[in-house]
Amino acid sequence: MKKILVILLLFLSSTAYAATYEDELIAHMQRQGFVLVERESTWLGRVSLEFRSNTHEREIILNPNNGAILRDYKERLDEDDEEETPLDRFYGLFSKEQD
Repeated sequence: MKKILVILLLFLSSTAYAATYEDELIAHMQRQGFVLVERESTWLGRVSLEFRSNTHEREIILNPNNGAILRDYKERLDEDDEEETPLDRFYGLFSKEQD
């Protein structure tokens, strides 16, 4: 019975740490001026967090089990590029018109 209780306590504490990693990251990003726009769980159990500030958009993939940041992608927001998709930018690389 004691073993089951210990295993249960360890499992519950690991879940609490996972929330702590995410909460700490969100608080850190808010101190930098970012606002959480979207939160999703991936099919691999990762947490995808999308943040936005006045000048940048940032996507961070977090492993909730150990707090490791698996991806941190930051992109500058431009007023001209708001409607432009990544595919539009890709095809723009091959256009004959250059700025």
